[in-house]
Amino acid sequence: MRAIDRAAQTNRWRRRPAAEKALIFIGLMLVSLIAAGWIGQIVILMLVLCLVLGAARVAPRDLRAAAVVPAGFILAGTAVQMITLHWAGGPEVVGPVVGIAGPEMLSAAAFTGLRSITCVVCLIGLALTTPLTSLLQMVQRRGLPPTSRIWR
Repeated sequence: MRAIDRAAQTNRWRRRPAAEKALIFIGLMLVSLIAAGWIGQIVILMLVLCLVLGAARVAPRDLRAAAVVPAGFILAGTAVQMITLHWAGGPEVVGPVVGIAGPEMLSAAAFTGLRSITCVVCLIGLALTTPLTSLLQMVQRRGLPPTSRIWR
């Protein structure tokens, strides 16, 4: 968390309004969820990386550190989607059989993984460019009660 806070406090977009950054990154995430093709996902992913690394000048090591755990989780989930398990009953084999899914399922799993990575990178981009206090102030101005009233 310290690396994310440090990156959020020291990037070039620190002075930009939190609502502006939220609109950019959450908007790109929504476009990613709506986009149906591979090219759209890749373009959005590259755009977010350019914004975070290029425009906001977040250090690549900070982005890598923030993304390694979610990316590992997504890659593991994608790998599981690419495996099929069925029950085979025959003269020699009785029991579960593990195999690789068909081409349609492989493509669907890879696309789901790419879309997931794109959406997570959008959220990480928002976290690395906007301090948490700015996000909380923004949502409090929009009607979220102060945190002291939430925990009572």
